[in-house]
Amino acid sequence: MYNYDMKKVTGMRLTELYGAWLTSLDLKYRNLYATLEAKGFTETEPLTEMGGENRRPVFSADGRYIFLRKATASATAGCGRSTWSGARSRPGR
Repeated sequence: MYNYDMKKVTGMRLTELYGAWLTSLDLKYRNLYATLEAKGFTETEPLTEMGGENRRPVFSADGRYIFLRKATASATAGCGRSTWSGARSRPGR
């Protein structure tokens, strides 16, 4: 039913459209990966030493601190501030 309707509207079956979409995503992100790899990747590091939830980090205006929401199984949720040693290399600075 869906394949018939999709072919009637677009000229392609749903399965063909899905395959074409996957192929386009693969090409797009393969090229993006190659570009980033050529520039060199930045090693990542944990923002905190605790597990749990650390979401949506926000930089202070001067770029010296990171503020983030924290939550773990053993502590009450809150907001934390950490000094960020990579402030000078922060993107957009």
